[in-house]
Amino acid sequence: SKTAPFRGKPKPGPLGQASLLYRTCLNIEKCVGCAACESNCPTQTLESKDEDRQRIFTYSHYQCICCASCVNACPEDAAEIRHEIGVENFFKVFSKKKIRAIELSTCEQCGNYFAPTPQLAKLDGNLTQNDIEMGMLNYCSRCKKISTGKSLLYPALEEIGRENPTN
Repeated sequence: SKTAPFRGKPKPGPLGQASLLYRTCLNIEKCVGCAACESNCPTQTLESKDEDRQRIFTYSHYQCICCASCVNACPEDAAEIRHEIGVENFFKVFSKKKIRAIELSTCEQCGNYFAPTPQLAKLDGNLTQNDIEMGMLNYCSRCKKISTGKSLLYPALEEIGRENPTN
């Protein structure tokens, strides 16, 4: 089968034509794993699941209505709808296909996996040392809340280096 990039929103013809001749793709070089495409998909055609050390994106060809919500939502311009010439989709009508796997980073505080590594790398490149977010970039949301709460409640603790104000 041959695939070529499709620019713009496809013009669906008969119902079968729209769903069987187009498919959603994630450009591996551009995708940072933010899952904006998944969040904006009205039919949940695109799904992501964090497993072990990876965020796995799957695509259900039979659910796609070619609305291009994923394309319009992607901040990295990585989601594409491609015209696909081939008969294999006629035989894989109800299958889910893995289309992308992205490594997850670990929280510096607790060690849990929490965010795609490429997404954090992009944020790291956009932030400067003076940005407040820079100090907590590699923390999960739970540890950010805990660390922020400690620094707000006990600002002198960071200078002293103690964990508990009663010690």
